[in-house]
Amino acid sequence: MDTRHVQTVPQAGASACDSGVQNPFCLPLVLSQDACERIQDMVQSTIRIQKGNPLFESGQLANKLYLVRMGSFKSILGSPDGRQQIIGFHFPGEILGLESFATRAYSTDAVALEDGESSAIDMGALEACARELPGLQHQIHCLIGNCLESAQRTQFALGSMHAAERLAYFLLDLSDRFKALGLSGDALNLSMSREELGSFLGLKLETISRLMTHFDEMGLLQVHLRQVRIIDRARLSQLLDHAGDAASLGPMHK
Repeated sequence: MDTRHVQTVPQAGASACDSGVQNPFCLPLVLSQDACERIQDMVQSTIRIQKGNPLFESGQLANKLYLVRMGSFKSILGSPDGRQQIIGFHFPGEILGLESFATRAYSTDAVALEDGESSAIDMGALEACARELPGLQHQIHCLIGNCLESAQRTQFALGSMHAAERLAYFLLDLSDRFKALGLSGDALNLSMSREELGSFLGLKLETISRLMTHFDEMGLLQVHLRQVRIIDRARLSQLLDHAGDAASLGPMHK
């Protein structure tokens, strides 16, 4: 990994959750004070990373998990022939690198969508602590389970929904995640480009742009560049319940 744009800041007793994020991905939420203190000792450093640079890369030896503290990141999965697809976006309070528990190597590139910070958590120390603290072990299982459930929902959306449904699903899911961070669930500042959003949803850039315009004209959203405000959440949600309405706005696929 090119570290020229990565700055490591030594920790001084900071908690893995001292960003104040109240999120199911934030480890100490359901743990005892003793467990929280043990986790603090595992947080090795805060990493400041510039937009467009990798936090870690596919194939890299994995000995750390990363808790997003500020900014946002995208996960990119690649194939041997060079094709790439964005498979997730990550925000403060969420953990990156959980899939590496199995192989001890990262399977994706985690790239900053904007200047951000993350806390590095030593995987070996975390596993050792989990063997002693059943509550921590349970929380790790919950984290992995949440990731699997999210991946299943996304797979369903990409495999069965029309283009308009996919975009509506993404915006409503993003709204819920922003609410969990204590942010507005209606005023969404999209840190990803429309091209990156299209990669995630399996849609062309033109399709994303056309649907954003349609949703704006229908009064579902107000769209200005990357600023999106949800105006009519009920009607946006109805697109997921009425496939015929969604089909009229776009094709099943790209």
